[in-house]
Amino acid sequence: AYGPASRMDEIAEYPLMIIVLVYLLYKVSNDKHFLFLNYFRCYDLLKEYENRYIDSTGLINVYDKWNVLDWPEAKRDGYDRICKV
Repeated sequence: AYGPASRMDEIAEYPLMIIVLVYLLYKVSNDKHFLFLNYFRCYDLLKEYENRYIDSTGLINVYDKWNVLDWPEAKRDGYDRICKV
């Protein structure tokens, strides 16, 4: 456990979860108005990630936060070789 505010951890891909949550809420509620209102917000978020973080290989490449989904080779430190079965 961390002391209060001793370290700020933020996973780079975490804000992208909102896209999945918007879709799941639509599937549960079938509220097309809600989906329409949030479609452009989700699109803008994806474009922001594309403009800010996606490199030439198409991976999210963030060096000031954790990368969970896309794991750039330069950040692996050999861990992927150790864990292969």
